[in-house]
Amino acid sequence: MNHPQFEGIKAARAWARDFVQWYNNEHHHSDLGLMTPETVHYGRVETVYEKRQKVLEAAYAAHPERFVSGQPTPLRPPEEVWINQPESEHQTDHLPGPAASDTEPGAQAGSRGSLASP
Repeated sequence: MNHPQFEGIKAARAWARDFVQWYNNEHHHSDLGLMTPETVHYGRVETVYEKRQKVLEAAYAAHPERFVSGQPTPLRPPEEVWINQPESEHQTDHLPGPAASDTEPGAQAGSRGSLASP
């Protein structure tokens, strides 16, 4: 894995600040139903979902032949998302999936269900 090289701590902090801003506010995560973490965190899932649904309905109405499986619906994010499952919900069996960090082998990423019902 290539690690970025920085000229100093200020350059590293500027890079990290820009990366975190992009990751949280602009990057659409497949495990979040192609929503951004900001959208999910601030409870905007339904608004974004409804807008996406209207766009898909218009596309389907204009060209239904392009949708071989019928009218499409947007992806929904899971009901819960975590990096480390809260202690109160730990079970004896761990969810399958990779550790979130090579340096913290106990860190597990996981999700369950959708944030909103269809």
